[in-house]
Amino acid sequence: MAQASFISASSYYSEEDDSCWICMAGASPEQPLESPCACPRRVHLRCLARWQLQQAGRREETHCRFCHASYGDWRQSLAPRYDSADVPARPATPIMAISFEGQIHYIKVYPGAEGRARFEAQIRELIQLEDGEEFDVEFECKAPDTGATL
Repeated sequence: MAQASFISASSYYSEEDDSCWICMAGASPEQPLESPCACPRRVHLRCLARWQLQQAGRREETHCRFCHASYGDWRQSLAPRYDSADVPARPATPIMAISFEGQIHYIKVYPGAEGRARFEAQIRELIQLEDGEEFDVEFECKAPDTGATL
């Protein structure tokens, strides 16, 4: 009876041949290859995060389909990193684009009651309303990737 021989996964893959199983590119200082599960395949974490987004709602979003290990949160890989003390994290101030009389005006939006009062004052100045006059605001949101109206 012939005996089967197996090659271990670790001996099959070498550092030289190592590439991301999603994009097939090698490692770089900006994009090292990681092992997010027990499988011998390695991946760029940003590639894996995009993969997880494409698998939304399926088990593959959170777990490896081969070894069934749990993946980390993909948001960490896609969010900008401020690991250095030289580059402190800065919160972004949302900006609202206001279309009025054929022109686009950009207004920073701040949270809370003070932010609302500031926004209303800027709108009143823009459309030249007196303090006692009322106005309504209609919102239209567009998807950042496609521009489709939501």
